[in-house]
Amino acid sequence: MCDKECENGWYGENCSQKCVRNCINNSTCNHVTGHCDVGCNVGWRRPKCEKECESGWYGENCSQQCVGSCRDNSTCNHVTGHCDVGCDVGWTGSMCNKECENGWYGENCSQQCIGNCMNNSTCNHVTGLCDAGCDFGWTGSICDKECPPGHFGTECMGNCSGNCINNTECDPINGECSDGCIDGYIGRKCENYTANNHLQFKNSIQPLLLIIGFSAPVVVNAFFIACTCTLIRHWKKSSRKRSDKADVPISLRAMSYARREVASIEPDHYQYVDLPVKEMCYQNMSFY
Repeated sequence: MCDKECENGWYGENCSQKCVRNCINNSTCNHVTGHCDVGCNVGWRRPKCEKECESGWYGENCSQQCVGSCRDNSTCNHVTGHCDVGCDVGWTGSMCNKECENGWYGENCSQQCIGNCMNNSTCNHVTGLCDAGCDFGWTGSICDKECPPGHFGTECMGNCSGNCINNTECDPINGECSDGCIDGYIGRKCENYTANNHLQFKNSIQPLLLIIGFSAPVVVNAFFIACTCTLIRHWKKSSRKRSDKADVPISLRAMSYARREVASIEPDHYQYVDLPVKEMCYQNMSFY
């Protein structure tokens, strides 16, 4: 007779095929074609609502495109649009369609930016790098290192003047010498040479040089006179010693001569009187 439709949930020849149960609001499929005449549930495709949305699409009639950044480039859930495996680095939210909040980056937005990006900008929400560059006085891939000694400014490209007082380093941000400059230089960075300061220093030292100039000859002359007097005293002392040594041989020679003269005289006539050389005399003892 063929006067009855297939029972709900069945269709086709001899009502041998089962509907897939994805018709909207759990309605039954068409008893002839198996199609969901009222439409499919969210995440399923017509006509029979037996297939999921194509990759990258979800929602009612698969009309919505996945917009998030699911981990490992996986697709979103074909029904909800959520990233079932989690978000890619730098993204958050149930659909992974929101960047990390300012100041945070990385996986699950769990890492905090260093905070030294140019003009107080935030770091890249994925890499943590400062896309605008580092602020003055900072360097490194994530702007986490101060400028090395002797450098300052953007990307530490500036060179300190080297004229800060007491060999102190200049400020790594602006290059200024906070404690002042060495003599002869002015300016916040001590980069300007000034002849006035040099002249002032020269004038301040000139009186001392004059004093030294006038005093030097006096000191030299005094030293020369002292040396001369010492030499004269030494020479006189040496002369007296030589004179004393010379007198002894002369006296001995005189005594020897006197004794030879006496020896030539007959001993009966003269008597030898042993007196000092200077007072030596002979007494005539002969009788006439």
